[in-house]
Amino acid sequence: AGMGKSRLLTEVSEIARSLGIRVGSSAADPSETVVELAVLLAALFDGAEPLLDDSGLAELHVQAEQRFWLLRDLQQLLERAALESPLLISIDDAHWADGGTAAAIRTLPMRLVGLPIAWVIALRPPRESTPLVHAVEKLRQDGARTIVLGPLDEDAITQLATDVLAAQPDESILEQLTEADG
Repeated sequence: AGMGKSRLLTEVSEIARSLGIRVGSSAADPSETVVELAVLLAALFDGAEPLLDDSGLAELHVQAEQRFWLLRDLQQLLERAALESPLLISIDDAHWADGGTAAAIRTLPMRLVGLPIAWVIALRPPRESTPLVHAVEKLRQDGARTIVLGPLDEDAITQLATDVLAAQPDESILEQLTEADG
């Protein structure tokens, strides 16, 4: 917590939008882990400019035991949307994602690999083996890139403060930032 994952996803989303890429984003919530595919569906269908038309939801298979068909339906909707314009799907706090979203993360990026769809998934380092950990490991094995965030060094802290403040930070500000341990 507090390492900058959410901020990084926000920046990636803003850059993508500036390049004309449509962005769908959501964040997992520990209280929503019982709702099948809640995090992914929020990224695809919620927001001011949803990636997918929610009229397609009426056709989706909605019973939890039919996850296979639901993922196939989502795959087809994403294929059509990606042929219209590039997409970015951003999922924050994925360590709290439900089992359906973990299954989607494991399968959809590889099934859609030839299309202009980028997936950015942020999660805390795992403490135990979970379906999401297995999904992320499978993506790594299939060539997905991983970025591990760590503390910033003093030069990076100074540069970040300069960028945010649009001015060179004085010593008192740099001292306060140093107390954040990077």
